[in-house]
Amino acid sequence: MTIRSPAFNTIVGEIQFDELGEWKTPRMLIVQFQNVQGNELAQYLTGHRQVILYPAQYRDGELEQPFAK
Repeated sequence: MTIRSPAFNTIVGEIQFDELGEWKTPRMLIVQFQNVQGNELAQYLTGHRQVILYPAQYRDGELEQPFAK
């Protein structure tokens, strides 16, 4: 088996690469911290304040824009 095989299983799930060597399915999450109050560090450690925005199949909320247009 080589890394250029059609697909293979890893600890993070099945991975497949495209012809340029990039992941065929992106695994990077874009998150936004929402409803943060005060400066207590503990609220960031549980993951309850993180909203997944991308990729669409994992989205669990909408982008909150902090500034008026």
